[in-house]
Amino acid sequence: MLEQSKAKKIIIFNLPDKKVADEYYDKPLEEHLLLVLKHAPSFRFDYALIDNSQNDADSRFYDLVKKCGGQVIALDLKNSEQNYRHDREKLISAFSHILG
Repeated sequence: MLEQSKAKKIIIFNLPDKKVADEYYDKPLEEHLLLVLKHAPSFRFDYALIDNSQNDADSRFYDLVKKCGGQVIALDLKNSEQNYRHDREKLISAFSHILG
């Protein structure tokens, strides 16, 4: 089970895509994490990786991440051509930084 793994766990938050207007499109990051925890209440992770443009990451989000045992890492992760997608090379760099 993922929850029992001793490996470092990283949760990556999607970038908002204006083309996909679902019920969570305009919700703050905290709501997205609460949805994950609704389905896996004992889920703990080490890092919450967000793009530094996701300015809806307020103190409630940071507090919730901390309660899950993690810390927030905000980096430039956007693809320069498609702002709603992560850039693969930037993610690789982030993982290298986190995992050492």
